[in-house]
Amino acid sequence: MKDFFNKETLDNIKQFCAENKKYVGVAGVLVGLILILIVVVAGGNNDRQSNTEAGSQTEISVKDFEFEKDYTNDAKDDISTLLADYYKAYVGDDLDTLGKLATPMSDNEKSYIGVVSQYYESVNDITPYTKNGLKKGTYFVSVKNSIKFTGVDTQAPTLDFFYIETGKDGKLFINNVYSNFNRTYCENELDDDIMELFLSILLHLSLQTCMRRYKRHMSRRSVLMPI
Repeated sequence: MKDFFNKETLDNIKQFCAENKKYVGVAGVLVGLILILIVVVAGGNNDRQSNTEAGSQTEISVKDFEFEKDYTNDAKDDISTLLADYYKAYVGDDLDTLGKLATPMSDNEKSYIGVVSQYYESVNDITPYTKNGLKKGTYFVSVKNSIKFTGVDTQAPTLDFFYIETGKDGKLFINNVYSNFNRTYCENELDDDIMELFLSILLHLSLQTCMRRYKRHMSRRSVLMPI
C-alpha cells in the first residue's frame, strides 16, 4: 500500500483537483463517509457484544501488513461458491442457510434481511476480487455484482466487501462481524486492525476511481484539443 502513495500519484491527484473539481467533490464525499465510519467504529467500542470465533484478534499487526499488488487465486473456487450460496440465501430470506455461511448474525440484521430481500429478485454477475488477510486462510474480498430488483428490468451494479475465514473444520465462512450491516451499526465487536485495512481498501478504491475518471477526462481533452 505504501508504494501507492508515491510522488507521481500525489502529483496526479493535485493536478486532477486543480482541473476537475466535480470529480474531486465525489471523492471528497467518499472520503468523508470513510471518516464517519471511523468515528462510528471508535464510538461503538463500549457497547458492542463480543464474539469468540468470528471476532478473534488478529495475529499480525496492521503496521507490519502489506497487501500484495495482485489479487490472489487462493481458494478462488471455494470463495465463489460460498458467495453464490450466500447471495442465493439472502435473496430467498433463508436465514438457516445464511447462519451456516455467515456468522455471527444479530436478530436486527436478520430482520433487516427479511425486509430488503422482498425487493430482490436475484443477484447476478458475482465477481470476487480477493486479497490475503492478516492470518493464513483469511481473505479480504471485494465483490462486484448486479442486483435485479423485483419489477425493474435494469440491474443495479453494486460492490460488497467481505472478510472470509477458514473454520476449524477447514471450510470457509463469512466473518459477519464485518458485514455491511454490522460495520454500520456495530452490534458485534469489530477488530480495529481489520477495520483499518477495510478503510484503506475503501480509500484506495475511491482514489483509483477518481484517477480513472481523471485519465478518461484528459484523454477526451487530448482528442478535442487542436494540435
